[in-house]
Amino acid sequence: MKLEQLPEKPTRPHPFYDLETIELQVPVAELGRSVAISCKVAGDGPPIVLIHGLMTSSYSFRYITTLLAEHYRVFVPDMPGAGQSEAPVELSMHPASVARFLGSLIGALDVGAPYVVGNSLGGYQCLWLLLLEPQRFERLMVMHSPGFPIGRMYALRAALGIPGAFKLFERLACRDPELFVARNVHYHFPEILSREETREYGAIFRDPARTRVFFQILRDGLAPAPMREFQRALRARRERGDRSLPIRLLWAERDKMVPPAFGPRYNALLPEAELVWMSGVSHFMHVDDPAATAEQLLRFDREG
Repeated sequence: MKLEQLPEKPTRPHPFYDLETIELQVPVAELGRSVAISCKVAGDGPPIVLIHGLMTSSYSFRYITTLLAEHYRVFVPDMPGAGQSEAPVELSMHPASVARFLGSLIGALDVGAPYVVGNSLGGYQCLWLLLLEPQRFERLMVMHSPGFPIGRMYALRAALGIPGAFKLFERLACRDPELFVARNVHYHFPEILSREETREYGAIFRDPARTRVFFQILRDGLAPAPMREFQRALRARRERGDRSLPIRLLWAERDKMVPPAFGPRYNALLPEAELVWMSGVSHFMHVDDPAATAEQLLRFDREG
């Protein structure tokens, strides 16, 4: 892919840069201090919190925030190291640690137990929080998330664990940050990608602390061992008959990034959850088809 072939501006306009931004100070016990988190907000009504995945930011939800804002008070934070949020390199990126951070972030919003939507890695982190602090949620929507170790994850973990791996990764990602983004963000409709987006996400790799946090997420947040622990915990929860809150799984029929087969595997571990398939979309369904995705989020709420 050649960057110069991408349009400067998205072919579909969006209001992302006009949204109100607030800054949260999220207390982190393991650090003994707070972490500054940037959060987009819009609308009025019951709270809904949208959690993005790896190498993205609140910008990922640019097309559905205002659609949802017709019904909710929408909160879209940049997770640590993403967007405009702080990049705390000393914070563990083990998924349990990030889940506890997410619980503190929800607490800092001071909205009680909201409806939470997690896409990709954000959904995996939300499910960890479900295991640790289920009282943080009113309901949970998981959108095409990882969580099951496969061959390339074992290979990635081995490669990122060797001495000097960060320096090698830094050279790879930081040599041309926009091109790195363009090669690793995939849509059902490729024409959605623009230079605006590659600049937005490529900013991670123009900052040493953000690059380090991203590397730690790749190495620790997607490690196979915590995924095996996660599956054991979900099986134990299933065997206890825990049905503490409504859960729905929203899955794309095709995806280059996360195997669609993960949807049924999650459903087996979360038998109370309805698995809903979407066609004509991929990993970022809320970008590929914002209206249909927003309708699915609303339907989950309406159906109780």
